[in-house]
Amino acid sequence: MKDIIKYENFYFLMAMIAMIIVAILIAGIVLVCTDSIEVRRQKSCRAAKKRVGEILSARLKECDPLYDKNLLKITHAMNYILEQFQYWKSLHPGNDRVIMFGIDFISCAIMLSRTIDMYQDGLKLTADQESQLIEWRILRKPAYECDKNIIISDIFKLVKDAIDCVECRMEDFCSYKKEDSNILYRIKAAFEIFKSGMEVIKEKNKEELEDMLIRLEPHSPPLCRV
Repeated sequence: MKDIIKYENFYFLMAMIAMIIVAILIAGIVLVCTDSIEVRRQKSCRAAKKRVGEILSARLKECDPLYDKNLLKITHAMNYILEQFQYWKSLHPGNDRVIMFGIDFISCAIMLSRTIDMYQDGLKLTADQESQLIEWRILRKPAYECDKNIIISDIFKLVKDAIDCVECRMEDFCSYKKEDSNILYRIKAAFEIFKSGMEVIKEKNKEELEDMLIRLEPHSPPLCRV
């Protein structure tokens, strides 16, 4: 009887050891696969960043050298993001809601940027387009009555909302086809270029405002000699 119990304990112990070894092997395989996916993901991100940078740089070279380069970075990046969303939509004819939201956000950002001539081409919104932005509460009042810095901030928020649509889909990265993931990476890369241009413009506007306030600051009258 003791021998039977002894063997049972031995087999139980061996079974436990085998289970632990299997669990360790599975964990190791999962870790290797996860690392492999992350490596491929980082490699794809770098490739997308390089490619988008080359495309937008080429477009910049074609523009009038007198134009503000940072504004060009912003507008070219917005155009490119819209192009990628539209291409993404063409791959999903069922009008995926997330893609449609992204297109709406970036389209509104482009329209809003026209109110302060970010495109530097003199083209303005039509009365109907401006009324539409007001109706959607994207433009709080007619453009000529709005503060430029507020409009710039709203443009950034709209583009960020479009990128949030991408972030939403990034969470399900593994379920995507390769071309879907490439589109996501390109949109993210273009957003980084957009963001860098916006930061420069915001800083420039801040400095201009400070200079204006200094000029408007009342000065003490000169002392009169008695």
